[in-house]
Amino acid sequence: MRAYEAQRLPATAAVVHSNRTGRPERIIDLAAARAPDGCGHIHEMATPSDLADITQGYARLAGFGVSSGSPS
Repeated sequence: MRAYEAQRLPATAAVVHSNRTGRPERIIDLAAARAPDGCGHIHEMATPSDLADITQGYARLAGFGVSSGSPS
């Protein structure tokens, strides 16, 4: 259990810190900046690559493998 805790605590702390500084809202912030008057579909203001970069970056920060979704 101590080994698991030593491995996961830094990743957990990074996620908590990131959540407190607004990271989960990055997609919302992007939408507000690129389409301040709204849009019909998310892909009108962000490419699939933009969205993947945000979500995969968050997954990496959390310590999850992007391709498998399992802890790294």
